[in-house]
Amino acid sequence: MDPKQGIIRASMDTRTLLLALLAEISLLGALAIYFGVRQRGTLAVSTWGAGLIMVAAGIGAISLRGYVPDLISITVANTLTMGANLFFYRALRIFKGKSVDDPLGVGALVATTVLIYLFSAVIPNFAARVVIVSCISALFFARNAIELAGPMPPEVRVSQQFMRWTYWLVTGVLLVRMVANIYSPPSDMMSAGAGQSTYFLAVLLMVTAGSFGMFWMEIQYLHVELTRQAARDSLTGMLNRRSFLADFERELARVRRGGSNMSVAMFDLDHFKRLNDLHGHPAGDEVLRSVAASMQACIRLPDVLGRYGGEEFALLMPNTDADMALRVAERIRLAVQMNGVEWKGERLTVTLSGGVAAYSVSGVTADGLIASADAALYEAKHAGRNRIVKAAPSPPVQAVALNGTHATS
Repeated sequence: MDPKQGIIRASMDTRTLLLALLAEISLLGALAIYFGVRQRGTLAVSTWGAGLIMVAAGIGAISLRGYVPDLISITVANTLTMGANLFFYRALRIFKGKSVDDPLGVGALVATTVLIYLFSAVIPNFAARVVIVSCISALFFARNAIELAGPMPPEVRVSQQFMRWTYWLVTGVLLVRMVANIYSPPSDMMSAGAGQSTYFLAVLLMVTAGSFGMFWMEIQYLHVELTRQAARDSLTGMLNRRSFLADFERELARVRRGGSNMSVAMFDLDHFKRLNDLHGHPAGDEVLRSVAASMQACIRLPDVLGRYGGEEFALLMPNTDADMALRVAERIRLAVQMNGVEWKGERLTVTLSGGVAAYSVSGVTADGLIASADAALYEAKHAGRNRIVKAAPSPPVQAVALNGTHATS
């Protein structure tokens, strides 16, 4: 075979590999951006996709080596592929809810671009360029792996670890390439060889694995968010009725096993219908949000607060007797009254009534506990509102079901 034909064929083999990389990375990047645009709250994925598009653009410029000026196929190409690392880091920071400012990364990219230009246009040296790009890229990927070592929601821990070790693997491959090119550098980027082919295939696999990991983390996080939203009242952010009752049943089972006690308080806003009629439902919604915030600020760490109905709230207090529960409920009542609500330049006075009932192993059933707190709430309403009443030790004979109706304004 003519040596020139062999060189051409080898060059085409390498170029074909680059074009395969370009096609797959472009597809992954486009999918990530499309997913991020179509699915609200997935800015991390679309940012990752932007990074992939930069990598694809850089590989496209590299594949034109010999057909376009070296400034484009070397300096610009490497700047694009290196710059993608800033987007990958930014995606992780967005995912974790952190600041995306990255002066260190930008500075490293600028310095790398200057060095690449120096060793291509001023002092041409392919081996030096490979060492520089491999070393700085390894540092970028190691930084991403370290970023993923920080705290994450437990629900995404598996995908987080997958992404983290993918980054460490990429870091290792880049360091191996750097060392290999120091001792046995290829003549140029397009030269064929087992080392070059292995490196490009490794890049293909690592980009695929990294993209899979990013999608995996985002999907797991979205699942956690959907689960959380399904358990919460959209207006107040409190647990909804179903979730509150689920926590209630779990706590009741714990109390029965351990022989401790617990208390429940039921609250209802006073004259809420009148407030809605006078000021409109937007004012009512603002009152509910404000009251919820005041109540949240008053409860203790183990307490569970939920929106039980329209203007009804329920508070579960583990390891709490009736007297302590009464003090907690009274603290909530005073906070709601003192805070009030500002609405269109007018201060709205808001009060609530409440009933408290305690449970012990020798006490009432779950239905009876809710019924006792509800009966005490009715008593507070009939006694003039804006007060807390403690239920009598013996519960009502007729127990109201957990999904029964409760006091109204």
